[in-house]
Amino acid sequence: MGMLLDGTLLPPQLQCSLKSLHSRSFITPVVLRNVTPPPSPSPLDAGPSDVGSVTPTDITEMQTLDYGEVPWLFKSDFCDFKSFHFGFNVSVGFTQVSLVTGHNTGLAMQHLTIPAQYLTPANPTGKNQLCLILKRPQAGRVVSIKKCQRNSKSVVTDDGTTFQSSDICVAFKYNRA
Repeated sequence: MGMLLDGTLLPPQLQCSLKSLHSRSFITPVVLRNVTPPPSPSPLDAGPSDVGSVTPTDITEMQTLDYGEVPWLFKSDFCDFKSFHFGFNVSVGFTQVSLVTGHNTGLAMQHLTIPAQYLTPANPTGKNQLCLILKRPQAGRVVSIKKCQRNSKSVVTDDGTTFQSSDICVAFKYNRA
């Protein structure tokens, strides 16, 4: 219902005129809609085809993964990965998280997913540590270190075999709690 400023109600015919004036004072934009044309036929539509089938022409070359400097790590039969943790150095090129800060000192081990191109095997630093042999016929075995020779950058295992630091990686026995 419409009301005048003095509080009296508008008569019904003036109310209709006011509504008509109100509706004419707003211009509504006219939206022109075009119908999207159907797609033009392509050469693939020319012959018989089964929409859900895959043909040899649909298959492209498989992408190969970049395993960086540690391709042996990704072979499932290389060693007993369920029983050991292995130490790696992370290159400075990996900057997605802060790996060493004063804020996480004393906290539990962090598990991160780091692309292989940023990893290099970490070397043992002393005797009685475990190491994973990366090269030679013994590759994949975890052995104990008898002597660590820092000057020659090599280690001697309990069985007397000498390995260069580049041929080994530090290992830690995985104790399931």
